[in-house]
Amino acid sequence: MDLALSKMDVVMRELDVGLSELDFGLSELDVVLSELNEGLSELDVRLSKLNVVLGELDLDFGLSELDVGLSELDVGLRELGVGLSELDVVLSELEVLLSELDVGLSELDVGLGELEVGLSELDVGQSELDVGLSELDFGLSELDLLLTQLDVALSEMDDVLTEFDVV
Repeated sequence: MDLALSKMDVVMRELDVGLSELDFGLSELDVVLSELNEGLSELDVRLSKLNVVLGELDLDFGLSELDVGLSELDVGLRELGVGLSELDVVLSELEVLLSELDVGLSELDVGLGELEVGLSELDVGQSELDVGLSELDFGLSELDLLLTQLDVALSEMDDVLTEFDVV
């Protein structure tokens, strides 16, 4: 039973390691999400500049300013794509950590199963002990019966001896 408990301690430690790795992965995800928010804010600024440019469009300079605005929009969209790729990487790492956590939980289930088997074996031993004690009680009851019969026989013998003494 101590072996099962020590195996369970090892599994619990592995689970703690998996959870701390999961916390680390979630912290990295928070950093990437904050960077993504910054990228989206920059994109909003560029889009508002593009709206200003479109509003001030004039025949001579409007098209070149529009091209600049669209180029800035392309750059912003590329940066957003990079941010999303980084987010995908972090999510993949998070999936790996969750898989490791699943493995740790499976090992914990195995440890608990072994503990249950050990407890079942302990229950079987207790049942065998109960049977042995019942057999001992039965034997003592038989001994009590024999002693009672011996007492009856001795009592009858006393009666015979008393009659003999009287004669």
